[in-house]
Amino acid sequence: MFLRNLRSLINLPKVIKPTNLIIPTILTRVVRYNHFYTKSHEFIHFIKDDVIRIGLSKYAIGNMGEIVYIGVEEIGEQYDKGDEIVVIESVKATSEILAPEDGIIMSHNNDIIDNIGNFDEIMKKNELDLWLLEFQISNTIDKNSLMKADDYNYFVDNTLQFSTNMCQPVYLIYC
Repeated sequence: MFLRNLRSLINLPKVIKPTNLIIPTILTRVVRYNHFYTKSHEFIHFIKDDVIRIGLSKYAIGNMGEIVYIGVEEIGEQYDKGDEIVVIESVKATSEILAPEDGIIMSHNNDIIDNIGNFDEIMKKNELDLWLLEFQISNTIDKNSLMKADDYNYFVDNTLQFSTNMCQPVYLIYC
């Protein structure tokens, strides 16, 4: 009875056919459960439980300006948590990406590294394609210490000014 009254209130057909079904865009949005962000504007995408792809978010790339150099460490080498594994130089700043956990670099994304001067083409790509290296981790990463997309977007929206070293947000205080 309740459904019949509800259907008449909002004029729903009795049978919903694919031709008269409208899918809201929120239902068609892809949610990436294995894609996370750090406060230093890096993304970590889990390929497997022990294999991740690491890169800079589009927000970071857009705020760095023209990137002039990307240096990545050697494939097959062992790195400890906190070791520098990528150096990115732009006209505005120099930034480094640190190993999120102990592990080994498995591969580099030469499509991005070799085409750093083509900023417009890079920004047209899907963020998942902007990874810089693939990293096999020795230990598990605590996903609770990372931000999901919605949390990261909130973090970015509430960051008033992009810091030059990308480690902490800079807040402007007016007197």
